[in-house]
Amino acid sequence: MSNKDKKYPSEKKVFKDKKTSREIWQITDFPCQHNKLYITTNSWTPDGKYIIFLGQRGTNIWNLFKVAMSSGEITQLTDEKAHINPYNPDISSDGNWVWYHTGTGEIKGVHIETLEEKVIANIPEGSWSSTIAETPDGKNIIGRVNYHKNLLQPDYMENYELNRTITIISLDGKETPQQVMQEEFPFGHVLPPNKDGVIVYSKYDQGELWRIDSDGKNKRRLYGHYHDIWITHPVWLNNDEVLFNEWPKAMKKISLDGKVETITEFNAFHPAVSPDKNTVVCDTTHPDTGIYLVDIKKKKKELLCLDECVSIGGGQWGEERPYPVVHHYPWHVPSTHCHPSFNRNGTQVLFNSNRGSEYMQLFVVII
Repeated sequence: MSNKDKKYPSEKKVFKDKKTSREIWQITDFPCQHNKLYITTNSWTPDGKYIIFLGQRGTNIWNLFKVAMSSGEITQLTDEKAHINPYNPDISSDGNWVWYHTGTGEIKGVHIETLEEKVIANIPEGSWSSTIAETPDGKNIIGRVNYHKNLLQPDYMENYELNRTITIISLDGKETPQQVMQEEFPFGHVLPPNKDGVIVYSKYDQGELWRIDSDGKNKRRLYGHYHDIWITHPVWLNNDEVLFNEWPKAMKKISLDGKVETITEFNAFHPAVSPDKNTVVCDTTHPDTGIYLVDIKKKKKELLCLDECVSIGGGQWGEERPYPVVHHYPWHVPSTHCHPSFNRNGTQVLFNSNRGSEYMQLFVVII
């Protein structure tokens, strides 16, 4: 029996943050793992009607859900039998579809209202893709894809560091997925092309940002070459600038011609930019002191709320740094990343937290 279209009544709880007294809504409370969409993807539909998230309700398999912001009702969108990467899905620019990659190798879309599903492309079973995102013209999705066959094994991290590519997939399903490039070194956090077709990504093992055109040309290192500092979690600030963290020292921005500017100095980890491009929201780690708002022009930070997120079974937050260069961490195992991000008008922030329990839940803090 399929769980697709299964309904759950509202699980919403409202409380005040212990430190800032801001209002916080807990919007999931089911005893299982949940995960919001990644920081480079807005979890709210464009009309603000739904939040899209992933959960393991009734099964150990990650599937897609929506929560209606007006009523709190939760609806299961998919009933896949192999994991959806919980950091992978993207909402279409028209707000009708969620794009995602299944563990069986299908790149698919599910319609948010009708729950219709369609297969866009197939890549070899066992291959893995990172966060995918639509290109600015709405014709393609792009992401990091590895075509290795054994990625779902416990030690898959060793495997997926081989053969990693940036791949463009046509949304009309008529074209074979095209590799922009295949990289020799391990990399991640691939940003979709800006309006000029420039892609930015980060190198894991030496603290670098790289850029390449979506046609595979003009590949070059943009910034960094460090072994003791993380240059990580880049996000587009605007069409010409990328914001990133030089963890644990500072939050910075860099233009595509290489001009670097420090925004603020603290241990920011996962940043997301507000719709008006004036503010950044970010979590912190080692130590975790909460979720912050950063005014980009004034270069000042303000505590938004505590996340009260505690490592599950030790996890990354139990180490001296988030994780070593070569690590063994299957994506279908829950992590304790808050990954805060704004809603569509910049008045709310969504984040993950287990608040000391064994299950990650979703929370919205009112700015």
